[in-house]
Amino acid sequence: PTPRHMDVEPFQLRAILAGHEQDVRTITALDDGTLATGSYDASIRLWREDAASADGPNYTCSATLRGHTSVVSTVSPLPGGGLLSGSLDKHVIVWDIANSSPARILQGHSEHVLCVASAHGGSVLFSASIDKTARMWVDESCVHTLEGHEAAVWCVLPLDDGQNSSLTASADKTVKLWRGGECEHTYRGHEDAVRYLAMLPNVGFLSSSNDGTVRLWEFGGDSLRVLQASSSFVYQVAVLPSGEWLTCDEDRNLCVWNGSSSECEQSIAHPKELWACAALPNGDVMAGCGDGHGYVWTRTPSRVADSEMAATFKESVASVGLAAQQVEGMTGDFDASSLGGEEALAVPGTREGQKKMVKDANGTPVLYQWSSASSAWEKVGEIVGSSGGGDGASLGKKLYRGQEYDYVFDIQIDTGNVLKLPFNRGDDAWMAAQKFIWDNVENGVHQGMLDQVAHHIMANTPGNAPTAIGNADPFTSAGAYRPSSSAAGSNSANGNVDPFTATGAYRPAATSAPPQPALANGASTATQTVALHGSSLPFVAFDSCKHDAVLGKLLELNAQLAAAESSRALALSATDVEAVRSLVQGLKSARRATAAELSLFFGSAEGSALLSWPSHALFPCLDLLRLVLLRPAAILAELQALSPPLIARLLALVAPEAPTASDKAAPLMVYRCLANLLASASYDAPSSDAASSSRYCQLIATHASSIIDALAAPMATGSTPVRLAVSTVLLNMAALLRSGALATDADALQMQSLSLCAHALSVTAFTLSSEGEALYRVLTALATLLELGAGAVELARDLDLEAALRGLSFGSEASPKVKERVGALSATFSAKRSKQ
Repeated sequence: PTPRHMDVEPFQLRAILAGHEQDVRTITALDDGTLATGSYDASIRLWREDAASADGPNYTCSATLRGHTSVVSTVSPLPGGGLLSGSLDKHVIVWDIANSSPARILQGHSEHVLCVASAHGGSVLFSASIDKTARMWVDESCVHTLEGHEAAVWCVLPLDDGQNSSLTASADKTVKLWRGGECEHTYRGHEDAVRYLAMLPNVGFLSSSNDGTVRLWEFGGDSLRVLQASSSFVYQVAVLPSGEWLTCDEDRNLCVWNGSSSECEQSIAHPKELWACAALPNGDVMAGCGDGHGYVWTRTPSRVADSEMAATFKESVASVGLAAQQVEGMTGDFDASSLGGEEALAVPGTREGQKKMVKDANGTPVLYQWSSASSAWEKVGEIVGSSGGGDGASLGKKLYRGQEYDYVFDIQIDTGNVLKLPFNRGDDAWMAAQKFIWDNVENGVHQGMLDQVAHHIMANTPGNAPTAIGNADPFTSAGAYRPSSSAAGSNSANGNVDPFTATGAYRPAATSAPPQPALANGASTATQTVALHGSSLPFVAFDSCKHDAVLGKLLELNAQLAAAESSRALALSATDVEAVRSLVQGLKSARRATAAELSLFFGSAEGSALLSWPSHALFPCLDLLRLVLLRPAAILAELQALSPPLIARLLALVAPEAPTASDKAAPLMVYRCLANLLASASYDAPSSDAASSSRYCQLIATHASSIIDALAAPMATGSTPVRLAVSTVLLNMAALLRSGALATDADALQMQSLSLCAHALSVTAFTLSSEGEALYRVLTALATLLELGAGAVELARDLDLEAALRGLSFGSEASPKVKERVGALSATFSAKRSKQ
């Protein structure tokens, strides 16, 4: 058959909007022609046309809006060039574009916000959420909550009828028509979640769905037409000024459809899945892609991109690896052995977007797509792996709370309840496990389940490789230190890891310092060996943090406190919230905290104190405090003036009678705070100034004995992460004693520290392979204390530490570096004995 040639001018690439670090999840055009893109990287970028560009009329990024703390899932224009956005942080933001800052923040949804829109000249705002509701807002107040859907509400579309009417689309497979706050009609017909809605003037409206279809509806309730638009999810649908329809899908295609005949006029393959599409007022179209770029397409010859940009785009599409499972969804059963060679491409296609598989000269299966615009087969990817798996992109996603996931696990907890844990390929198992714990505290899930849940995920996702966001600590969602290997003392592949962060372990300073790996997102190393006064003292700090994630959790808990009358007085004021945001920005760049920022934690005449929050809400507050305490040189006077004293306050949180003592997260963060405070001697060099050095020594020395006393119980009964943290406190205390910074009562503190080492070596749990890193830090603390002189060795021998070392019983999985440290300590005792 003769292929149909295009009756309309084809769209050609105009611009690539490159700048986001992750998927472009949402796009829109503002009234003044500015384009807006929202991303998984939690930012919004504004793009203005640059007529003076050397490459011809193009777009440049004019501003980056930061205010959300999670994925920006939706953006929508406001009259006069304004912008509205929603995020997985549950907030809706009205933006002050001129100042690139939020003008208003609307809070009320209890789950992720998926869609925002406006009506009546921007005086009425709408939002839709995973919490199964849509909301109507006037003057920052929610005037209607649209309740009735049985699953996440993916889209809300206001109707310009003067009655505050709107349409909502839901994962419950339905669309609902609302008059004010009342549901007037429910449209049924889709077989899967309904993702998006678009008005079709003078006819009705369109809906796109995970069932691969677009439906045309009349408001009376009838489905007038069903278009099979994709073999996969159709994420969005739009209507062009010409009356044509535009769709984007999981199969990476931006498709233009004849609005009358439903015939596909053009199908444009992209490098990754297309989350969003939009018809621009000037006739151009735009797509938001999973590769982090926005793509603008035009029919106007003067706006077409140069050949170099077009060739680069074409190459990026052709190089995509596709799983056989995905190709089966597009073309039917896939049998590589039956494929013909490239000579089959000599036969023209019969319709736009038609797929054909062939083998290239190397025998690799390749997927092509027919383009009527070029009258040629265009390569859209290479097929990798086998059916049901492989290294390429794949389908078969599962729906959970209105979102698609590659896996949804059933997790049975101690109470017998079965909870759902969603997970995507490329996610980090430890971070997913931590989020599962945070989200299910009320269901009886606790921090002690972290290891078990994470290992369950890893065991059931073979081959999963987490997307590179740094060496992730799942509690702080941040980078973690991985020591370099060396010929001596290198740890095995699965030994001596921090079981909480699932990352590499601490090594004391060697003759030459090991190189530190470069981490993504500017993350610093989680533990590092540093020197005080030019020596090689083994200080260790917990200095890594995914700051935005911690900030997001803190603000979420603050909103919960503000929403409950009983706790409202504890919530931060708007001014304090901004101060916390400023603090987090400073901590990102390792800036020292100010006295005013310190008051956020301990209170002031004007505001509440973060450390007065309920025990279940303390952990993100303490997580930020540990970073403040790592560089305290500028606030030593304020820390010393606190009443009750800083260390006394921290120790009170882990006292047996304290409500926080039974919390799974807060005690861990308290011990990390103490570890960092002790390690700050090396980070912030208070010794460079006599007054600062004196304040620092007084701050620590006054409570050093109490710190050591507080470590014995968690060493014996704490969880693996807690045991690691308290061992780090002991190690840093030993380093301070070795430095001479704690000259007052040094003998008594030495005795206490050695006694604590003896206690630790008597705890059977320390010989488990999972506790290898904690044991190594105890042994390093002991070695550091023995360097204080012959008196320390004799005292250690009196405490039977030599016998305790001989009595350590290791399994076959014991780390070589632990064994080497034990051997070196035994040699130290023997050497001292032989000299006597």
